[in-house]
Amino acid sequence: MNDWDPTSEHQAGLLCNEGFMKERYDDKLNDLVRTFTPRGIDVVKEILKDPEYQKVFMQILSDETQDLSKETQRGVVEELKEMLK
Repeated sequence: MNDWDPTSEHQAGLLCNEGFMKERYDDKLNDLVRTFTPRGIDVVKEILKDPEYQKVFMQILSDETQDLSKETQRGVVEELKEMLK
């Protein structure tokens, strides 16, 4: 994997260890997939009340999805909207 980022992996590992995210291997994608737990969603909802963190979160989302198709990017945004209701 050429784009492996040890800092990002470490951060995701910490979030999983603290119960904010869970991870599973997806055979179809042939990759590790991480998703927020209900506890993690509650924390994100609280953090995103701050406009500055909203900007940071949107930049992270943009960076993480830039290599995906526009349709998939829209799907990610819709999924996040639903999750954060």
